[in-house]
Amino acid sequence: GALDSDNIFCAVCKNYESTDDNDIILCDGSRCGRAYHQHCVDPPVPHSLVEEKENAEEGEEESWWCPACTCKDEILGHLNSQFGFHYDLE
Repeated sequence: GALDSDNIFCAVCKNYESTDDNDIILCDGSRCGRAYHQHCVDPPVPHSLVEEKENAEEGEEESWWCPACTCKDEILGHLNSQFGFHYDLE
């Protein structure tokens, strides 16, 4: 369903406020739902990616995964290659 922007806060600093140069971006990971300020993650999310996501048609935008989802994907990749599994985050 749709998210109410009043209920979106940064998973790191817990702040609801965003600015043009430090917007809040939502993770595109499956069943994640985390949001982060551009500058609260390492490395920071480039402003060009935020603009692209805001201006893209649904389903066309570049995906961005938060650090937790990125880590889970890397771990699954290692397990898959080591043991011949075919797991994914979906």
